Amino acid sequence: MTNIFFIKDAINLALRKGISFYACRLPNDRNVHFGAQVDSEFCAAEGFRIVPFVESAETSTRLIYAQYDAESAQKILQSLPEVRLREIPRQSTSREEYHVEFSQAMRLLVEGSLKKVVLSRTILHNAFDMNWGQIFCSLTKQYPSAFVFVFYTPETGAWMGASPEILGTLHGSEFRTM
Repeated sequence: MTNIFFIKDAINLALRKGISFYACRLPNDRNVHFGAQVDSEFCAAEGFRIVPFVESAETSTRLIYAQYDAESAQKILQSLPEVRLREIPRQSTSREEYHVEFSQAMRLLVEGSLKKVVLSRTILHNAFDMNWGQIFCSLTKQYPSAFVFVFYTPETGAWMGASPEILGTLHGSEFRTM
């Protein structure tokens, strides 16, 4: 397992340099995985796959290979120039807006038009004021049973989350899904 100190700093450094990277922790696991990729031609056994909901020419599957682990990334990335990440102008979802969306979703569920719905609320912060590495490490402690992740590519931007939904489990030869 990579020292969490290196993970925090490597996340923040990779974002400042605009380098593709991932960090993740599987549900109920203590190990945190990190990989940064500087050379777009590099391939490795370990990596992170980003798959969009709908693939198109603009949104295709992205792979980030572990060219550098968190400790070596610290040394390699230091010499690269910093990049100002592009901000996406949006608004946070107000509680009132979320309540309206929730009410509409409940009505559709009761009517039978929907069988399942996942609602989320967008809360925006200035990305340049955030300590992404610290937030990621806090999420790993706060949500031990979640899949916790953060990643960045120039094409996808930066994403972070703690997903409580386990899509599938494997016990011996038995696979279960929710």
